[in-house]
Amino acid sequence: MGEVYRVDASRRTTAINAYVGGLGHTKRVVLYDNLIDDYPEGQVRSVVAHELGHVENSDVPRGLLWVAIVALPGMLLVQRLTEAIGERGGRSAALPALALSLGLVSFGLTCAGNALSRSVEGRADAYALELTQDPAAFIALERSLTLRNLGDPDPPAAFHTLFGTHPTTAERIGFGEAFGAGR
Repeated sequence: MGEVYRVDASRRTTAINAYVGGLGHTKRVVLYDNLIDDYPEGQVRSVVAHELGHVENSDVPRGLLWVAIVALPGMLLVQRLTEAIGERGGRSAALPALALSLGLVSFGLTCAGNALSRSVEGRADAYALELTQDPAAFIALERSLTLRNLGDPDPPAAFHTLFGTHPTTAERIGFGEAFGAGR
């Protein structure tokens, strides 16, 4: 693991966040300053452990691999769809056909990527719980993040299936409770 950085995000937002970035020796965990300043140590430890779960599971390279795998077939699909739609309207329909094709293909790929992301995030949560052995801090963190970031703890299933990149707060709290009960 490279370094852990604190970024001055509180000037721009009240939202709390952390992420892993970089590859190889440039790999780093980045924590928002308002996370470090405003949250109890156990909850910050839970966030760091979650991000280390992404490092442990090589999630950044895997994410790049996903993009590499879907980019060319996705662009081919955009081309074919544009041609099929554009044929009906002639030359003047080419740009609207391209815009519609890009929108449809990127929506489909985003939904598929979101499903993968939820799995990746759930795996990082499990890693954090195993590493910290502190389900109470994990649960308190999830509750607090939802309130602070104005999230919906249990969004409608269809919305979450299409647009959710992480397990719902209710699911994450359930993971923490199940982990605590199993100890």
